[in-house]
Amino acid sequence: MPNFSKYISINDPAAAKLRLPGYLPTASLSGGRFPGCLAAEGGFLTESFENAAPLTCAGTAFLYMFVGSDRANPESLNAQIEFQVEGETVTLAKTTSVYVPANAPHRIKAVSGLAHPIIFIRLAATGGEFEETAAESPELQDGAYVWGSQDGYVPPDGRYPEAPEGFLRLLLYSGSHRIPGAPYCELMWFLTKNDTGPAPHTHEFPEIIGFFGSDAKAPDTLGANVRFYFGEEYAAIDKPALICIPAGINHAPIIVPEMNTPIIHFSASGAVSYVKDGAEDNFFTV
Repeated sequence: MPNFSKYISINDPAAAKLRLPGYLPTASLSGGRFPGCLAAEGGFLTESFENAAPLTCAGTAFLYMFVGSDRANPESLNAQIEFQVEGETVTLAKTTSVYVPANAPHRIKAVSGLAHPIIFIRLAATGGEFEETAAESPELQDGAYVWGSQDGYVPPDGRYPEAPEGFLRLLLYSGSHRIPGAPYCELMWFLTKNDTGPAPHTHEFPEIIGFFGSDAKAPDTLGANVRFYFGEEYAAIDKPALICIPAGINHAPIIVPEMNTPIIHFSASGAVSYVKDGAEDNFFTV
């Protein structure tokens, strides 16, 4: 994939910025890869902790995603996460996304009662590199920022993706239709192999795509083979991966010729709203 290699990061945690006890990053993508590239990182939270991370802020908004890894009940985190923004803390027990606006002081304050590792992903909503700085607790004020958490798959137009029966388990759909300013993101499990996928299409904005495994005991493996198409070429992916697709680049379908264990897939952008035009929902066989 020489033409598209700069868009793809496979099994490379080197650009991960978060430092948390028991955080095992498996893929990361630097915002400096190319102009407009969206930064992201992800992996597993494998340990409980409390007050191990300081409050920080950055000039970009973030979307944090916490996903249960128990395949029998992926809507449950099988743990409790305390997430703090400004002076307010919420407790999360379900598979959830949390939108944090730019410059808002925030942190993952605690993880407790961890029965299964948590699949964790963080996206930066603004393209390019960013720096995180320490936030001064005495200056915190509740209500200065609009932020919030979202669970469940709730698309803005009420349409759900078409796919062969048993292939998808839809978990999250984030967007400004739920929280003002929140970027578009949808996340789901791929449960079986599949020889169909969304039709080739383009966007007017950069899009970031992710594939993460569900087995924290084998963090460097995906558990499946995925073919991600750019036009008539494809990238073969068998390890955790992040892909940032510039605006105007033709991409899709996503084909899964082999599946050993279910995997997590998400697509997202910095766009605060996005309603599909129908092209992606036209599945066809490669």
